Amino acid sequence: METGVTHDVSRKELIGAAPPPAAIEVHSLDRQAQPDMPPTFLLHADDDPAVDPENSIRFYRMLRASKVPAELHIFHKGGHGFGLRFTQDLPVAG
Repeated sequence: METGVTHDVSRKELIGAAPPPAAIEVHSLDRQAQPDMPPTFLLHADDDPAVDPENSIRFYRMLRASKVPAELHIFHKGGHGFGLRFTQDLPVAG
């Protein structure tokens, strides 16, 4: 939820236009990793126009620091919300 990293519309809808620092902390998933979290798989596209891949990178780093098994895959192309559909001719298809 940090300014400059988060998706601005999501942040505004979830915690308001000018959230207090405590709200940012509590709602920043990359700051909430715990050792008892389940193994985590993160998938992101570098060309995502809505959410900066830095979000996934930060969360992955926190998971590792908390000793949670995790994988992070960032594909060069894929846009936002591609999941495993609409992937024809994209690196994630293979």
